[in-house]
Amino acid sequence: MSVRGILTGALALIILEVVVSSNQASGRIGGFFAGVAAAVDWLVDPGVPGIPDRSSSQPAPVTTQQVTTGTQTTTTSTTPVTPTVNTLTPEQQAAVYASTGGLT
Repeated sequence: MSVRGILTGALALIILEVVVSSNQASGRIGGFFAGVAAAVDWLVDPGVPGIPDRSSSQPAPVTTQQVTTGTQTTTTSTTPVTPTVNTLTPEQQAAVYASTGGLT
């Protein structure tokens, strides 16, 4: 047997002794498994999407940040960038395609 196996076994026995040595050991272990069960329930819940939907029809709020450095105060405001949507009709798209030689 290797020294590594002996040390691993001793460490496992020490951890087991610490876990089960008190009167509240079953409550602690049960609490741990209840947390694990809640996490598994959340992970397999069909109502929770695997990839959250971050799109929204409303624009993000404008955020303002005020920074004071010494005696100077600077206020910066960030407005969310709204992506532009292609609003060309199919005829216009065909004209652009033809005028660029097929490169769009």
